Amino acid sequence: MPISHCVHMDIWKLSLVFSLWGQKVAFLGRSCYWQLSKTCTVPPLEELSVCVDLWRQITTSAWTAFVYKKPGELGIELGLAGKGGNLKAWLFGNEWTVAYDLPLQNWHTVCLTWSNHARRFQLIVNGSVGLSSKLNDLAPSTLVPNGTLTLGVSHSFVGGVMNFETGTNFMGEITMFRMWQQELNPQQLAEWKCVSGNVVTWSKNDWEYQGCSPITDNRLKCEWSKYRINMKLSITQKASGDLNGNESKAIVLKWLESILPQNTLVNSLFLSSLRFSCVVYVTVSPHATIDETQDELWTLLIHTYNHSDLTVLQTDPASLNILPVEPGLCPEDTTQTVYGLYTWPSIPAQDTYEMKCEKGHDSATRLCKLDGSTDGVIWDPPDISRCEKVMNDIDDLEGITVTPNNSADVLGMIENLLRNESDLSLSQLNTVLKKLSEVTEVGIMTSQLADSIISVVSNVLDSTSFLAQATNKILSITERVGNRIDFSGFCHNTTVPSLALQLVNVETEEFQGLTFGVSSFQTGLSPEDPSSSLALNSYVLSASVTNATVNDLKDPVIVTLLHLQPKEDYSTVQCVYWDLEKNNGEGGWDDNGCQVKHTNFTHTSCICFHLTHFGVLLDVSKMPINPKDDMILTIITYLGCGISSVFLGITLLTYIAFGKLRGDYPSKILMNLSGALLGLNMCFLLNSWLAEFNNDGLCIAVAAILHYFLLASFTWMGLEAINMYLAFVKVFNVYVPSYILKFCLLGWGLPLMIVSIVLAADKDCYGSAASVMPVNSTSPFCWVQNDTAFFVTVVAFVVLILLSNICVFGLVLAQIRGLRLSKAAGMNRGMLHDLRVVASLTFLLGLTWILAFFAWGPAQVPLLYLFSALNSLQGFFIFLFHCLMKDNVRKQWRIHLCCGKFKLTDYSAWSGSVTAGGRAKSGKLVHTPSETTSERKISDSSGNGGDKAKERDNGAG
Repeated sequence: MPISHCVHMDIWKLSLVFSLWGQKVAFLGRSCYWQLSKTCTVPPLEELSVCVDLWRQITTSAWTAFVYKKPGELGIELGLAGKGGNLKAWLFGNEWTVAYDLPLQNWHTVCLTWSNHARRFQLIVNGSVGLSSKLNDLAPSTLVPNGTLTLGVSHSFVGGVMNFETGTNFMGEITMFRMWQQELNPQQLAEWKCVSGNVVTWSKNDWEYQGCSPITDNRLKCEWSKYRINMKLSITQKASGDLNGNESKAIVLKWLESILPQNTLVNSLFLSSLRFSCVVYVTVSPHATIDETQDELWTLLIHTYNHSDLTVLQTDPASLNILPVEPGLCPEDTTQTVYGLYTWPSIPAQDTYEMKCEKGHDSATRLCKLDGSTDGVIWDPPDISRCEKVMNDIDDLEGITVTPNNSADVLGMIENLLRNESDLSLSQLNTVLKKLSEVTEVGIMTSQLADSIISVVSNVLDSTSFLAQATNKILSITERVGNRIDFSGFCHNTTVPSLALQLVNVETEEFQGLTFGVSSFQTGLSPEDPSSSLALNSYVLSASVTNATVNDLKDPVIVTLLHLQPKEDYSTVQCVYWDLEKNNGEGGWDDNGCQVKHTNFTHTSCICFHLTHFGVLLDVSKMPINPKDDMILTIITYLGCGISSVFLGITLLTYIAFGKLRGDYPSKILMNLSGALLGLNMCFLLNSWLAEFNNDGLCIAVAAILHYFLLASFTWMGLEAINMYLAFVKVFNVYVPSYILKFCLLGWGLPLMIVSIVLAADKDCYGSAASVMPVNSTSPFCWVQNDTAFFVTVVAFVVLILLSNICVFGLVLAQIRGLRLSKAAGMNRGMLHDLRVVASLTFLLGLTWILAFFAWGPAQVPLLYLFSALNSLQGFFIFLFHCLMKDNVRKQWRIHLCCGKFKLTDYSAWSGSVTAGGRAKSGKLVHTPSETTSERKISDSSGNGGDKAKERDNGAG
């Protein structure tokens, strides 16, 4: 588009060099003759318009404005003259006299028009029709081509030589002679006062003269109202972020409104690319001279515009072209219909092209008409009604390839074929929906195309009995139309018998809500669910937000639906939504996630909501699940987290209160792990509630804290594994100074460093996520929103820890197995004891979190159930294995918390212990009776590496 504008500008500038606009010819003597140049030929014309501006200086009995004759003929083919106070006009040798005398010393615009289609000849003076005559069918239809034309004087041929006739010369001044190859009405002629002709122009290129040269007259400046402005703009932002198309267009419109005078109206604006190529159509009212208007607009447009302190708009002066709008030609176009494929060549405005029908003996026609909104030309829809169809069945659509250019044509074909179908078969229905889907995918989604698609969908609903099999496809098509449509203004409405679609452009920061009402006189057209025995008693309402995530909803979505039939007192009402996955992918009604808020005789209000399950923390697949499963998982998660929080608190209090329990390194590591898990569970339980406050800063803080405790929990699980490795595998000659201090720095410092880096890089990586259900209800949850941050700082970190822990888990089990085989006492242990050891280590090392990485496809839901149950109860299992089932912990409880016969006096057989790298307080390890082997020790304190190390030393000695 920008290239063609530049070429047009060059031609226009070139024409100005030879243009006679603003110049006149004074015919005041017998030696002044003007004739059409030999280089300018008149083609055969079935339609034409000729205009000339005349100034009569003195009264004469007869005068000639112009005469066009056949080559070498005496008869006048086309002409204008005056005689005896009347006007005279000629066409095809016929002469008309009009009782109208042009007043002296005034400019008059006189035009002649001819249309063979209407068989109409007109004479128009100063915008008023002075003559309108119908020619009979015997008269010629086409102006003879290659004739001779003289201005201000008549002419004849003698011996093949043209002679100028005297006695009827025009005594006055003539300017702006132009000829077009189409019939123009009086209004168009008035509007085209400054439009150059497309057959003969008022320029030196088209005329030869002798005896009188053109004279410049400043009073003859050409006035024009409509202009096309071509320019390149750059919009610079000092702040980060890119402007979208709507924002850029708004800035340009604001700029134009601020600089253009009140008499200049912007009709339309088109932008493209980042360094915007801009085309603007403007109207200047009242009309002003072209050169003055161009100078004024140029001066206004080249200055820099400060839209705000952060946004600056600049125009490239070298790219600025300001052109008066001219009609031009209709471009070559191809249309494909049920009547065949037709290619229409480029033709001038108001011309009609005729071609033979692809099938049949008649012809198809198409008019290239003027577009009043832009002063350009557009094609009328082709008239192919006299042709025969080449496509008679919907199955013929299979051979049609949908492209962006023929999308509207394909829709027309579908609509035409549906008129003859009262009940589509399933295969025909699938063919129609397939083509509709292709149109919505590749078509240029203008508002007109969208309206046509919705209309065809409505016709489909009326033409088939297989709605149950087509509902999902129909919903997908209408959803895609809404997502892809490009329209201007605040809203766009489309209403057809079976569907109503409203699209709204809203400012997200100012949006306060939306009310949408619709009524219909049709019944029985609704999504069908063959598996449900319920009857639908309301219209179906669907709402969506294009290219956005719905979040931070303070209140759940409330939908009020009108009953199609009054509700009976004993009737049960359910609020349902259409589940696309139900009935093996064919869709069906489901009530999960929605509940009845209020119902009466005529209306029902539905409240829709959605909760969050524990799997969201490691939702690698990012795939939605059934709302019923989602709710159950949420309940399991919140119950498990609550239970774990209580027992993790008990575990921490036990180890803090009883100093003898935390004397070794494993106990101190266990305390830190319990603290991290307690923070994780508490933050998760409070997350959704805090997100409801709709405070961005609070949500970012909550998400960052949750992220921190998740990383801290896994870090301490990894440190637990390192401690086990040092205790059970690499036992001898290991000494680490400040062992627990270094573990604490790593366990709490590394997660803090990761979260700090994420916040420093982009705090918006954290925020509120919403699980969007088909009912459009959400439950906000503050978590990591950036996919890169999520996979790098959560998934990759967790995978690394889990892989290390799996390796340690295998080495420890192998070590224990080896000890069992080497000791007779170990041979007596049963399967229950082995399972206890494995379970204890599994929960301590967090191996149950591995399930999240296998929750894909058909296994997704079962594994999510297992994942949510086991990991939400991880804190409880740690309490079970490392408090409740541990002898020394139970003894401390009995010593300090029990009374009466349950109270146990303090005992001296407490097992001193050291951790790998630690130093024993005595050379010998004193065992309790219940802890006589390495296996027993690991079962009681899975991970108490110091105890295990001492027992191996003792056994070896």
